[in-house]
Amino acid sequence: MTLANGDYEFKFATDVNDQETLTEGSDCTLTTDIYTNRTLAVSGASIIYGVVCWESCLDCLPNVITSDLVGKDWTLWERPGVIAVGPGIGRGDYFTADQAWVDGAPCLFDDTFTFDDTGGFVINVGDGVLLENSMDSVSTSGCVAVGDIPNNLTAWGGGAFTYTFEEGSETSLPTISVTGNGAYIGFFKGGAGTEQTSPIDTTITYEIINFYDGPINNRMHIGVDYSAAGDGSAYWNYWLTSPVQ
Repeated sequence: MTLANGDYEFKFATDVNDQETLTEGSDCTLTTDIYTNRTLAVSGASIIYGVVCWESCLDCLPNVITSDLVGKDWTLWERPGVIAVGPGIGRGDYFTADQAWVDGAPCLFDDTFTFDDTGGFVINVGDGVLLENSMDSVSTSGCVAVGDIPNNLTAWGGGAFTYTFEEGSETSLPTISVTGNGAYIGFFKGGAGTEQTSPIDTTITYEIINFYDGPINNRMHIGVDYSAAGDGSAYWNYWLTSPVQ
């Protein structure tokens, strides 16, 4: 859609008789006389309007609780876009995995991430892991057999760790925090405040962007803020999947 530059007011609606009712004084609204609408400033650049909840300025929160995570073998979803890196949660401006990248990293997609109902978290990497030449002691990017992982990176070879889950609120997304030397979800490069080049004995917190409870598979979209300032300016994002139990 092409719009002339300027300030616009609008509401979401399913039809002319079913329009959202917005709260006066909210962050995303403007009230003129008896009308309260959403606002949008157009200045010539392309705009992608995010997903928000009906009658709210907030992003829609995923409907997920601890039991949705527990007892399932989560794996990276083997498809383009499974991993994305960008200047914000869910974004892939810096890197987005395409089909060729997915095809070149088969060892990633048999890794399982399993949560139990007592705070335990297990990573099983199968026969190999993906290492990149930006990591310590690694000269060539590619899949490496578990037995050939450099000694300083062996903590990325799977194991037992702990986790905590926090439900979302009106102002925050649900989170999963995993703790232990070598603990991660998805791919270990995205760390807490850094891109990891070797395992760190720390806690990494992932925000749950989306969660789909489907009839055949569950899907979960998560992101970790790796910006040094922790200001949300840089994210690694992952799509995971699990068969419905």
